Amino acid sequence: MKVRGHSDVVTKIFLYERTNTCACADELNLAQPNELQSALSTIERGFVVVVGEWEQLDSSVARSLISWASVSRNRAYGIQERGFFERSSRGKFLLPSATVAEVDPSRAVVHSVGGSAPTTVAEVLLLQESPNPPFAISLTNHGAEHCIVLEDRWIVADEDVLQSVKGILSSRISSPVILLNACGSLRLGDSCVPKKYSVAAALAESGANVIGPMRIVPIFPGLASLFSTLILSGEPLGRIVNALNFHIEEAYGERGAYHLLGDPTFALGSDTVVALLPKEPKSYTQDICPVQKSVAALEACINLFEVLDRCGAWDAGSKAAMESVFEAHRTGVLSTRAKHAILDSPDSVTILKDYLDGAVSHFSTTLVDLVSTCIGAGQWIGSLYAQFSAERDGSWGACARCSDEAITIRFKPFGLGGGHFSRTECDRCGTTIDKIGNHVVDELISVNVTPTELEIFLPKRRVDGIARVLIHRGGLDKGVHWPEEGGIIAFPRDHLGIHGRVTIVALCVSGAELTALYHTIFVPKFLS
Repeated sequence: MKVRGHSDVVTKIFLYERTNTCACADELNLAQPNELQSALSTIERGFVVVVGEWEQLDSSVARSLISWASVSRNRAYGIQERGFFERSSRGKFLLPSATVAEVDPSRAVVHSVGGSAPTTVAEVLLLQESPNPPFAISLTNHGAEHCIVLEDRWIVADEDVLQSVKGILSSRISSPVILLNACGSLRLGDSCVPKKYSVAAALAESGANVIGPMRIVPIFPGLASLFSTLILSGEPLGRIVNALNFHIEEAYGERGAYHLLGDPTFALGSDTVVALLPKEPKSYTQDICPVQKSVAALEACINLFEVLDRCGAWDAGSKAAMESVFEAHRTGVLSTRAKHAILDSPDSVTILKDYLDGAVSHFSTTLVDLVSTCIGAGQWIGSLYAQFSAERDGSWGACARCSDEAITIRFKPFGLGGGHFSRTECDRCGTTIDKIGNHVVDELISVNVTPTELEIFLPKRRVDGIARVLIHRGGLDKGVHWPEEGGIIAFPRDHLGIHGRVTIVALCVSGAELTALYHTIFVPKFLS
């Protein structure tokens, strides 16, 4: 088979039937979008641009390009919605003085080839409204497709997603290159967020080149600074995206997630970048001793608290309260063991088991209270837990909700017993399952949005568990009850503290096991 491409060739792959051609680039026309991987296998290096309608540009397209580029740093790529170059006005000029504005929760700074200078968010916004805005801007904070946090405000494409927060319309951002460094900020046509609310889509439609992750990712320290360095060194955007993915695999063991909506050849200048090599994932196995189930369940609960405590999930008051429960039950177990050191009668065994079962229940309830508070405040169990993990491995499979590709990543904590933590995440749906323990999760939750309420469909759960349904970042500390037999519960929309991309969480703690089931949906302010 002929191998196409060399380092300065651009190959365009069209996912739709077209009538005009471009003589300045190699071109491939696909009869079906699912032929993309096969087409990419014929291209050894150079620049690849996939062009399609918005609905065609889904997670499988982004995933295929990221995988193709991960083979070599000589590969670069971008995705363009049909008509990108007809409306791209920002890409036709270079600034007399090239700068990159970098904003994150702790600082704002402007970089240039001559050095860096601290600034403020207000000054960065003023620069965006000047005749010569920075060539590039990176925005690092919490966010999603429909918003990114900027101090006490949200940058949004449509004000309908705002409720109790102030908004900044994305049309105020005028740099030709923008890094939206927030979770899932560059999900495309198969996102649950409609295109009209997508910040990335709005920026691209105005002619900007937008870089961001296609899935939930942690905030990687130094990633924005690497982006700024590569921009100022003259690397084209397609290679910058590839370098960012190499970096997060090498430094953090995370699979590539960043991609480009725009022109991969667009650059400030020309230079080279040092290659980074990805780490091989480690694997491990772990067994839990089934002996002394009641004692093991209590000790597992205590271990669960120690894990989450190490992750810093509690404030000082919550931590003190949990430690007092921990100490009381540890002392109680020791004294009860001493009192019944010789278990020579069924009554003695029953007394000990009853005590331990009661301790497990009390401890689980207290733990659920604290985990619920964290979820309501916007914490993710996985991001807290993973940073303290000694080893991890991952396996791919089909998402139980949408059948797209999903990965289950397992983490083993440093020096702690009990079951390991695992997270299952789909590129289209986002996170679907978090769990601590070796149990099997058979069913997911699902949510239907109506004009007046959220209908939440719940599976059966462990009858001995303490369980609640919560809204991530929704401020409901206690949540609502998750019935043992599952079923449908309704949550009034006028009680919803947030709009936009909303994640419903069904949480259950049962002895050694913690299960959190997620469904992320889009809830506009008004629903017709």
